[in-house]
Amino acid sequence: FPDSSERLVLVTPCIASYDIFLKAVLDNANEKQTIEILFLGWMDLTTIVGNVTIGRPETFKSVKLNPNRIQTLHQHQQYPNPGQKVESTLLMKMILDKVLTSHPNFNIGGFIQPFSIKKESYLVVLLYIGILELDIKSQGQVIPVVGSIGFQNSIKGSWFVLLDPRRKEGTVVISSAEKLGFEKKQILKGGKLTTDAAAKHNCLSEKDALESFLATLQAEKTESKFDRSEERR
Repeated sequence: FPDSSERLVLVTPCIASYDIFLKAVLDNANEKQTIEILFLGWMDLTTIVGNVTIGRPETFKSVKLNPNRIQTLHQHQQYPNPGQKVESTLLMKMILDKVLTSHPNFNIGGFIQPFSIKKESYLVVLLYIGILELDIKSQGQVIPVVGSIGFQNSIKGSWFVLLDPRRKEGTVVISSAEKLGFEKKQILKGGKLTTDAAAKHNCLSEKDALESFLATLQAEKTESKFDRSEERR
């Protein structure tokens, strides 16, 4: 039986597999207590590999449960497909070893998540990001960009703004603009938003929208009675 002083960290292939594991543990109160005593926290390989060049957990990707997830991550690291079957736990170790040897300054501690949070008062913020699609014909691809930002928090505070899609190269995909609240007639034949439409919807530039969002959220936090803030996406 492992010594709890060793500060173990539970590692799973992805967030989906951790969720399944946690649900099984929560069915038994004694198992949950044992897990929290044995492990400092948990992390998943998909998030680590996806953020390896950044060095911190900046991008989280929700993935479907896939029995070949570990093999896919292993091959993503430019390993050839192994000719013989390799045990999954050994592959997981190889993936972590590759991350740490290829990036000596990688701060793996930043990826460790707690099993639970302290029982305190929290300001819960629900953040909504609306997506606008732009057709970049010169590149032959459609890319997603931020089309709107909004939030609502647990003290009934709310904020919302549309971003001006004229700031980007490319043709606006009309169906994605309509989902954000723009009308089809407000999109020019060249795939750009009319000046009148931008003014009508009080559209902001991406920079102004992000600055306004952060300032508003900071003001809400300062005026609230909560000890901490916890963001939910």
